[in-house]
Amino acid sequence: MILLWSQVYAQDISVVIPYSAGGPTDQVTRTVLKHLTHDTWRFVPEYRLGAGGVTAANWVAASSSPALMITSNALTISPVLTADIVKYDLSRDLVMVEYLGTEPLILTVAANSGIQHLRDWRMIARQKPMAYGSAGVGTSGHIASAILANGNGSHIHVPYKGGAPAINDLLGSQVDASFQNINAVLQHINAGKLRALAVTSAKRSSVLPQVPTMKEAGVNGAEVASWQ
Repeated sequence: MILLWSQVYAQDISVVIPYSAGGPTDQVTRTVLKHLTHDTWRFVPEYRLGAGGVTAANWVAASSSPALMITSNALTISPVLTADIVKYDLSRDLVMVEYLGTEPLILTVAANSGIQHLRDWRMIARQKPMAYGSAGVGTSGHIASAILANGNGSHIHVPYKGGAPAINDLLGSQVDASFQNINAVLQHINAGKLRALAVTSAKRSSVLPQVPTMKEAGVNGAEVASWQ
């Protein structure tokens, strides 16, 4: 994820969270806030949800108040996919301050879905539309799902205002699958509530070494990472 400053000389600096509480971006933001201390500045978190992070980015870019935002790669993808609502120019309106790292995504389904492997998912998707939830339009989960949908059956994209509500609906079988950051779904996988089908990295994850890569599961060109 990227830290974005608009101004820095004030006592209160808004830390804008573009996705719902409990999701990967929210978790990273809360972790970063623990280390953001200053004698003059006070960092105040606030949620500005919607449009895959575009709502928050538009606000930060136009704000006359000091603002910091922790966001994902959707920041660079959204201007292409949702150009009609994007009001910021990355080269002019926002300054990128810090890059924290990347994390692969993992394709998960409800444990009671009966789907054991990615080949099962692909077979069912060729027979009926399968709904996949994402954290929003332009997010890495949306892109990974679009890659999977290419030539692998019929898929319906269901965008949410963050990863947490998408995971909740996946747990409740309101959607059929979701690509999520591993740290966001690991507890549900370990608890037996979700089943991991494949990881989007070139190599298997050391956290879940039993889960195959997308390539090993039969899908090429699906290496996708979420910025951290």
